[in-house]
Formats: sequence, C-alpha cells, structure tokens
Amino acid sequence: MYPAVAYMGMTYTAKIVFIQITRKAGRTVEVKKAFYKAIADGIHEKTGIRKEDVWINLADVNREDWSFGGDEMQYAPK
Repeated sequence: MYPAVAYMGMTYTAKIVFIQITRKAGRTVEVKKAFYKAIADGIHEKTGIRKEDVWINLADVNREDWSFGGDEMQYAPK
C-alpha cells in the first residue's frame, strides 16, 4: 500500500520508490538539494517513474557511528 496523499500534500502512485542512504554528516543544504535532484532525475530518465514518486531520506551520522568489522570503532576519537 502506498500513501495516495501524504506529507506536504504530495500525491503518489503505486510506483513510489523509497530510498534511504546512510552517510557521514557534514554536507551543505545546497549539496543535499543537488543530490536529491540527481537521484530523482536519474531514476526518472532510466525508468520513467515520476520524480514525485521518488522519496529520499538521508541518515547523516558521525564517523564514530560506524564499525567496519570486528568489535572495532575504526574512526573512534584518538
């Protein structure tokens, strides 16, 4: 089931795509806006899905929030 009418008055179709990206915090609002546009444009161009049906969530985290294996916090403050 998809939200036919949802947050901010947007309308969606059954082709809605949800994308969540976890990444290191620190990008500017301008960089994030360009990133959203690039993703929506690319999906639209390659699949024909409406840009309005591309729902993106960025989960910005700090470097110390990652572990790349074992029980280590590779980016822990020294």
